[in-house]
Amino acid sequence: MVFVSGQVGVGAEGNALEEFEAQARRVFDSIKALLESAGASMEDVVKVSAFLVDRKHFPTYNRVRSEYFKSRFPASTTVIVKRLVAPEYLVEVEAFAVIDRTYSSPVPR
Repeated sequence: MVFVSGQVGVGAEGNALEEFEAQARRVFDSIKALLESAGASMEDVVKVSAFLVDRKHFPTYNRVRSEYFKSRFPASTTVIVKRLVAPEYLVEVEAFAVIDRTYSSPVPR
């Protein structure tokens, strides 16, 4: 099992990216890289939890998320929050993956 703690959309210098979509893409790129470093892939993700600071961003979040989970969506929870740990963060996502190949998921792959 791989647990990826909440990822936020920061650039190379550690500053938050300005646009919501850029932050969302960075979040999923980070999750993908962390999973790959553990020998997993986005296909192994069984659950994601997202925290958005504004409901208006949900359609963009949903579109970006669908680009990273192409064959099937994992179980997903999205919560609208007042703010994240820093006010410039607009989205945070955590993921849970199962890479034990003996695991039998009830969800068809």
